[in-house]
Amino acid sequence: MKRASPSIGHTGVGRRGLLALSLMVLPWISQYLFAAAVPDYQIKAVYLYNFSNFISWPDEAFGLSDTPFDYCIVRRGRVEKTLASLIDGERVQGHPLRLRLVEADADGLRGCKLLYLTGLDDDQLAEYLRLSDGLPVLTVADRVGFAQHGGMVALVRDRRKIRMRINLRQAVRRGLRLNARLLQLARIIDDGSKK
Repeated sequence: MKRASPSIGHTGVGRRGLLALSLMVLPWISQYLFAAAVPDYQIKAVYLYNFSNFISWPDEAFGLSDTPFDYCIVRRGRVEKTLASLIDGERVQGHPLRLRLVEADADGLRGCKLLYLTGLDDDQLAEYLRLSDGLPVLTVADRVGFAQHGGMVALVRDRRKIRMRINLRQAVRRGLRLNARLLQLARIIDDGSKK
């Protein structure tokens, strides 16, 4: 995938500002700071960026020590451009961060560590969840009800803030371990599955 320019230009907050913001989001600064000052797409990009630091993937998800940590997306947009600027040149636990545009096929999802699903209808969303089932990939969407219907993390607007809804059962089933500090910021959702 062709990488977006490291500059986010017209977004209003530069790369350094977004990195500073990312340091504030998960270290538990009040979400009230973000209600009006920062656009939703920037907050979502910061969440996506920080998931790589607050979630552990099984060792077999990486293979070699230089295997990239792939953020996979299904649509280009402002979140993707902002995320590209945040991860440019960054590493997590020695793994370079990389952004990929993926199609709805099993081969395309291979190697994804985080799959961000946005702008999809119900059938498309269900297809991506079906294809990613059994893979050690964190599924994230900006859709109400996503965590209740088999997804792992929903980033949703709730009372003027972007909040997380996490389906912990689905994450654990895939071998992912979520940091307790991350879980404190989220509402934990039970999808009722017995798997």
